[in-house]
Amino acid sequence: SFYSFYPSDKTLMDCRHPLIVYRGDNYYGGGFKLLRNAWCLTEKPHIYVGDFDVSGVCLALSSKATHLLLPTLSWIREHATSFHDPAKQLKYRPRLLGHRATLPETHPLQPYLALLLYQQRGLKQQWFNEDLVWVALA
Repeated sequence: SFYSFYPSDKTLMDCRHPLIVYRGDNYYGGGFKLLRNAWCLTEKPHIYVGDFDVSGVCLALSSKATHLLLPTLSWIREHATSFHDPAKQLKYRPRLLGHRATLPETHPLQPYLALLLYQQRGLKQQWFNEDLVWVALA
């Protein structure tokens, strides 16, 4: 990840012993699946940190993450851009549309997904600000 996390970080103060790991690419990500499977057995939070785009949220769902670590909704609405929603990610949209349909309308992830799916704007993680919140995936 592009970030350093500290136990005293105000973003994570309410989260005891979360798993925050850089999944990596095909080369570095080889051990992630084993770690993820073992972590799921603990029933502790698994917070996904990655790009806020259609592919990134689909990766979070595939990794069995419980939460996304994202900028606040107001901040991301102001800074998200269509440059971070490339056409090559169109193939992931049906999965996110399906996931969005399973969530209650009042779920905190709904407005984030609307930004991705209907306004077609996203943001690479290296552009996130320091005021991050964790948002439940399900």
